[in-house]
Amino acid sequence: MLPVMPIHLIKILFLIVALSMLSSQVFSDESTPSKNSDNSQSNSIKSPWIITPLVSSNPKLGTSAGVLTAYMYKFDLKSPASLFGMTANYSDTKSWTAVAFAKAYLQEDKHRLAGAYVRGKIYNDYDDYNGLGPIETTDNLNFFMLRYSRKVYKNWYIGGQALSSNYQISNIEGNSGPIDNGQTGLTGYDSNALGLIVEFDNRDRQRSAHSGHYLLVKNAAYRKSFGGDFSFDTYDFKYTSFYSHHSNHVLVVNLRARLTENAPPSSYSSVFTKAYTRGQYLAPHTTSLEVDERIAFSSTWGMSVYGAVACLYGKTDNRNLSCSDSGNIYPSIAMGAIYTLKPKEGIVIRAEVAKGKGENSGIYLSFGQPF
Repeated sequence: MLPVMPIHLIKILFLIVALSMLSSQVFSDESTPSKNSDNSQSNSIKSPWIITPLVSSNPKLGTSAGVLTAYMYKFDLKSPASLFGMTANYSDTKSWTAVAFAKAYLQEDKHRLAGAYVRGKIYNDYDDYNGLGPIETTDNLNFFMLRYSRKVYKNWYIGGQALSSNYQISNIEGNSGPIDNGQTGLTGYDSNALGLIVEFDNRDRQRSAHSGHYLLVKNAAYRKSFGGDFSFDTYDFKYTSFYSHHSNHVLVVNLRARLTENAPPSSYSSVFTKAYTRGQYLAPHTTSLEVDERIAFSSTWGMSVYGAVACLYGKTDNRNLSCSDSGNIYPSIAMGAIYTLKPKEGIVIRAEVAKGKGENSGIYLSFGQPF
């Protein structure tokens, strides 16, 4: 059953969707080369700017609103459009985040470069944190990521990544007052990591693909010798398949897993599917299966129907979590509208309502497809 929302939230959501649709008209026209232009220059984009609002609302973090501003640029005819931008969000719980990001495709997509810098202060209010009951925390985040991969054979890419973060957790409060960090396992730390990346990508396009497959395998080796507080490893796996059917409808199946080794609890894996707050439910490992049906009504309008199930598992200091225990299974469903700002490049906005088990639910106005 989909969550029942207060009527004022419904009005706010649809108002923001309407405003985003209106504003996107200014920035959505693709270029049409003039009769006298050289075909070699037809990779230019007439209206390269994207400006759209962002909204999310859930019982744990409250309602947040923000804006995304991005610039698109094609470095050559065969490469997908590169994207450079910034986002900023502020919530009614006084939490805020700011992100600068870039994703570039170079030399006919032989080189892929991505980077992000994140700053934020987040006030979390968990109804039940890992079985400890209600707690509140204050998180300060400072994160940097740089990733590069190169095509080595047909659709295969190999590369590396560097990660650095300063993550501080303070003011942990429960119903009875302050809670010691050792009781929750939540501690702030500095971490720096290097890792390898392997990709296979034969999608017809990188954003809003209609056919093809995408595989991503990567690791991150966090080490004290790199200047971090802990030495541990993380391993990520993602495999996505796209199936076009019934006149431009697309069925997407996404399998994802994150495994850790010797990680502190603050770096455990979380539930990443819709309707759940990242960081509320933690375990050393997580695996999820997501299915997203994208139904096209026209070249610009469509809808999404989403379903997922995730599992948290692995041995902690005091528990051994298993997927055979239903308490570690997290299902979710979602439904919403899709509006395409730039059909040629597959740039979309999604407005969705999601419901998980228990009190977990969410409302999202987001930029881009989830996978």
